[in-house]
Amino acid sequence: MAHAKGDSGQPVSSPPFTSTLSQELLDRVIDHLHTDKASLQACALVARRWLSVSRLHLFEKTSVKGWSQDDFKLFRDHLLAPDNGISFCIRDLSLVGKGYALGGPNVSSSFPRLCKHTLQDIVLHLPNLRTLHLLRLRPAGCVDDCQSRPLLPRSVNLDSLTLRIGSAEDPLQEIVEVFRLFGEVQNLHALSVDWQVEPETQPQSILRDVTTQMAQPNALPSQLRVHSLASAAPKLFYLLPALASTETRDSLTSLEIGPLRIGVQVETLRDFLHKLGPTFSRLYLAMGEPISIDLTDHSGLSLRTAPTLSILVLPLNLRLWESPEHGRWRCTRVLDALASASGSTTIRYINFHFKFDVPWVLGWDSATFAEALSCRMDWVGLKEVLQTFPNLVKARMLLMDDPGFFNDFQATITANLARLVELNLLEIQPLPLLKDEWRPVFWWALNA
Repeated sequence: MAHAKGDSGQPVSSPPFTSTLSQELLDRVIDHLHTDKASLQACALVARRWLSVSRLHLFEKTSVKGWSQDDFKLFRDHLLAPDNGISFCIRDLSLVGKGYALGGPNVSSSFPRLCKHTLQDIVLHLPNLRTLHLLRLRPAGCVDDCQSRPLLPRSVNLDSLTLRIGSAEDPLQEIVEVFRLFGEVQNLHALSVDWQVEPETQPQSILRDVTTQMAQPNALPSQLRVHSLASAAPKLFYLLPALASTETRDSLTSLEIGPLRIGVQVETLRDFLHKLGPTFSRLYLAMGEPISIDLTDHSGLSLRTAPTLSILVLPLNLRLWESPEHGRWRCTRVLDALASASGSTTIRYINFHFKFDVPWVLGWDSATFAEALSCRMDWVGLKEVLQTFPNLVKARMLLMDDPGFFNDFQATITANLARLVELNLLEIQPLPLLKDEWRPVFWWALNA
């Protein structure tokens, strides 16, 4: 309560703060401050009527960073307190681990552990949670008081789930247990998913081991229903057969995956696509640098066997600072993947995301750019493959780099694909006009 001095010099109490605004109008005013944390903190201290809506905006997006599992347990204990005041406010939560290692192949081994029971306690006590980020965490480390405690048979539904979990020292089952916590997930972004694999183990052996483990009773996250999956995690390919045995098989609509570097990834993806249900329609497929050219046959994808695929997105990084031969090799690999879908009657849109990494420091001009593009692309091969799709509506060529070269990009493609222009099948756009539904989640990761 504020005090002032009267004429006699004695302190005089001021009346308590009152507001004549209705609660609805008051909430509207405070809503306009949703990005101004300092003002929201001040409003929360004015009066009880101001506290609820101020706190809602302050904690709507919350990040908890920890060096150890104890840090996340403190947050859990706060949520379990009956008068915590923030459980209903949090809609977007990030749990982020801090590590000491600065680099090296086992950097993830320094990430803190997060017990699956602690994680379940947290998410089940946030009734309005819609977005969850689990970053730089190892989903292991149950201690004596919870090792024998079963997970509650309740799954959490989310709009978005982002994962960067596990290390080369963690068992696979601990990774799978994380997936068991969730039910309906609209968007799953797997930045990194890692687990322990014996050194020098061949990819086919890894796949067999994972398949065997997932065949054990109650091993699968059977309640998981992912609608859109984006992953740049190499080991996630080995989990695709397991996902095909969950409800995700009949719910998945969009898949962004890559980079494809070895033959077993091609085979696993092919089999996964063939098992998907009628909801699946969009595939974003990145090639990446192969570990061995002999092991990577992208024509083996057999995309024509994906029964409901209607939108195919293929990134193509020609890297103008490399030799033209290297660029044509990259183009050939993309065309091999596209050719595996030739004749498909379901594919209606094919998008090419062109990226060039133009070396400005070398003084490239528009004429040099146009010439470099022309000699790196197999235009004849591209035209022949595109003409094999009987129900093609549009072939979209999208410039993902700086639009300064867009006019030359457009002119070169139009000149080489004139027949598609005549048939009104070609659409050329710069990055600023790229529609959200065609924008990949991990452009940087899928084109490494």
